[in-house]
Amino acid sequence: MRYTDRVRAKGKQNPMDIYEVLDGLVAEEFSAKLKNRSILQKALKTYLAAEPVKAADLLLQRGEKLLLDKAALILHNKIGQFIARPEEVRGDPVETLYD
Repeated sequence: MRYTDRVRAKGKQNPMDIYEVLDGLVAEEFSAKLKNRSILQKALKTYLAAEPVKAADLLLQRGEKLLLDKAALILHNKIGQFIARPEEVRGDPVETLYD
């Protein structure tokens, strides 16, 4: 498994962690996701610690290999959207899920 996100369900105060199950993937995909696991988790923790620019830089260290990893690409896009908002309205980096 690998830690891929932290979200808050609609109407809940406490966020929950999201994990991706890697068992059952073909060997090549399993290997690639395993190689990205540590940098993905470090970038996510950095982002959640309110350091989005540093988190984006961590992900970019993987270069093109990152673009082939959907979870890492989703996190990179989420970080980009967070950075694009003015600092005074950014708020909590944990996304709240709605209907």
